[in-house]
Amino acid sequence: MQYAATTHAREILIESAGLFWILAELLILFFVIAGRDHLENRPASPTFHWSPRLTCRVAMMTVFFLALCAAVYGRDWIWPPVHAQVVEAAEGTVDIHQVQAAFTASCRRHLTIWAIFVAVWVILEILIVYHGWRGYRKLRTLLRHTPSRPTMRFALPGILLFSCFFAASASATTSPDSGDLFAVLQTAYQDDAAYRNAMYLYLRLAGVVWIAVEWVAAIILWRACRMLTDAARHRKSGHAA
Repeated sequence: MQYAATTHAREILIESAGLFWILAELLILFFVIAGRDHLENRPASPTFHWSPRLTCRVAMMTVFFLALCAAVYGRDWIWPPVHAQVVEAAEGTVDIHQVQAAFTASCRRHLTIWAIFVAVWVILEILIVYHGWRGYRKLRTLLRHTPSRPTMRFALPGILLFSCFFAASASATTSPDSGDLFAVLQTAYQDDAAYRNAMYLYLRLAGVVWIAVEWVAAIILWRACRMLTDAARHRKSGHAA
């Protein structure tokens, strides 16, 4: 059962990395929302003030992240890993078909959790860009800045086309190499290829959306940086005069 135990440990490690990524996205989203709220405060204040609204948002994000952690690390209480089931039944008769079915179900639960993680990443990234864009517009209004014509108007379509080409040409990973129970588990892994291939297609499509959103964020940040640089230059020249 070392193969089943190793597969389970690898899945938990991958999902732990996914949780870390979600935590990082939540932190970025919180700071972007806090910055937007600060820019929209009336009257305007040069210093940042913590508000009960931010406390509520922190609480909601914390509950959401803890729920994801419970789903990842607590599901073994509901569905024990395959290798743990076999060890518990070592003194009795082990139904090899039940072990195969349990192993297949475990792999599909991992794919489901990973699909949810991908959706959460994309949604969080879209929210980050949306609130950042709203903050950029508010900052532009406060600085009374007239935006110049974008010089990167062809960059986003080009990136989308390149991403689609890369996603179409990418290949899925292969199953492990081909004893009795070991062969059954490998067969279950190979028979589940349709679900993994669907996941890979889903990842590629989500990746195209993700890259597009990241380029929108990059353009907004670039324009905001230019706007702040121009404002600082004008202020410096005004003091000099």
